[in-house]
Amino acid sequence: MENSNDEVDNFVGHNKLKEAIREIRDIPSHLPIYIWCGDNIEEQCGLRFFLYLLRDQHNEIFLIHTNGQQVIERQWNPNLYEKKRLSVKERLKFLQQWEGLAESTAVLRQWEQQHIQEVSENFYDSLIVKRLKEIHQEQGHVDFIQTGTFLLELLARMDESPNIFYLEYRIRYLIYNGTLALKGIPKSMWDYYVKICQKTSLV
Repeated sequence: MENSNDEVDNFVGHNKLKEAIREIRDIPSHLPIYIWCGDNIEEQCGLRFFLYLLRDQHNEIFLIHTNGQQVIERQWNPNLYEKKRLSVKERLKFLQQWEGLAESTAVLRQWEQQHIQEVSENFYDSLIVKRLKEIHQEQGHVDFIQTGTFLLELLARMDESPNIFYLEYRIRYLIYNGTLALKGIPKSMWDYYVKICQKTSLV
């Protein structure tokens, strides 16, 4: 049943994405488009994908950078915020960057110094193991820790927060390669516990 549910979720998600793309492409050409974007990898990649979808449209496009200005709760009137009109040259640059991302085989990227940087798939593994070791040392012994709780605590310590589900994917990889031990059934991050395997040094 779990696999069946995953297939249903994937089907629904795929259809929602197709519908969103259709709505974006159906925006009338006389309407200005305002894109809200912050300094994080998800929104920066999303910005480039969005502009790729709009590559054949002639709408005026304005970028509202949410970092550095206070976003008013439930106030999405673009006239309340500083905005930048994207030139044809800037739009072309973003388009070319998306095409490069689409051709890349990298699975993990970071937003660093105003640029998208590709990093290795196991980039966060050492950080995960290091923090688990620290927790075990604080415990005074090696005990299981709920995965979801651990990941939230780990994210709170990170300057550039990656997607929590990517971190959980790396947790599962570390279980499969024998670095971490598992207790429970990993249906979701709240359903299982992890700890450093006894064979792994805590120093």
